[in-house]
Amino acid sequence: MTVIEFLIGVAAIGVVILLTVPDISSMIQSRSLDSTVSDLALSLTLAKNESDRRHITVRICPSADGVSCYQSSNWNQGWLIYSDGNADGVPQDIELVQAYGPPGKNIRIQASGAFSDSPAFTVAGLTSAQLLNSGEFTVCSRNSGASSQSKVVVNNDGEVSLIKNDGASCRG
Repeated sequence: MTVIEFLIGVAAIGVVILLTVPDISSMIQSRSLDSTVSDLALSLTLAKNESDRRHITVRICPSADGVSCYQSSNWNQGWLIYSDGNADGVPQDIELVQAYGPPGKNIRIQASGAFSDSPAFTVAGLTSAQLLNSGEFTVCSRNSGASSQSKVVVNNDGEVSLIKNDGASCRG
């Protein structure tokens, strides 16, 4: 094999890699979006089921450290689920059910409805401090200018549903 043949082979491999890398990164971003949506849906279902099982209020809140709640609706650092047995709205160690870390890079979570303020599951369903009994999370993925989003919607009975909207615009 000559040096010229070797360089042609290396150049061909480089072209193939350059053509496949954008597809791989797009696939990874799509998986990250799906994983975040799945984590949100599972955590909401867990909170509702724990409320039914324990017959007490179970809350879900944004959290960066996995032990305390943010006083804002920034869900991009993670969230936690806790049983609020003493009804004080503050998680204690003994009340912690599950904590979730931040979503992947370029994933943004926007909360609306009941999830913009103190959401809680009771035996009756989803409630909030603003007396809202339904809410949704819009999960956006932005990758190299392209964007997609999915929604996790919870109705007033606490039932969770997913809506996928590929290609819809992401705000924020």
